[in-house]
Amino acid sequence: ETIGSRFGGIPRELPSPSLPAFSLAKATAVLPDAISFALLAAIESLLSAVVADGMTGRRHRSNCELVAQGAANIGSALFGGICVTGLIARTATNIRAGARGPLAGMLHSVFLLLFMLIAAPLASYIPLAALA
Repeated sequence: ETIGSRFGGIPRELPSPSLPAFSLAKATAVLPDAISFALLAAIESLLSAVVADGMTGRRHRSNCELVAQGAANIGSALFGGICVTGLIARTATNIRAGARGPLAGMLHSVFLLLFMLIAAPLASYIPLAALA
């Protein structure tokens, strides 16, 4: 069984942006969880930035980091994406591979997007066992 036979493959285009259904009752219900996720994401991203600072000898800007993360997560949600944070493992790997600035992370996301748009038909042949 492959990704294509089980799920129909990976879409070759981005979904259209849309706002989720909003109601005061839903906002009240998810607010405690949303605050918890936001705090945990902020802590993880700042921890990742501190580790990167130690590896590169540079100093991050905490406010800029958190505002950018919030804006990116809002933008991602408009396209049906999920929230993410800065990851220590990916950041450390990037630095060890020779990255010297934020451009490396930006290029990483561009390459993932290009892979999704160009190679999506090939990904439908990946066996599900390989993903496990």
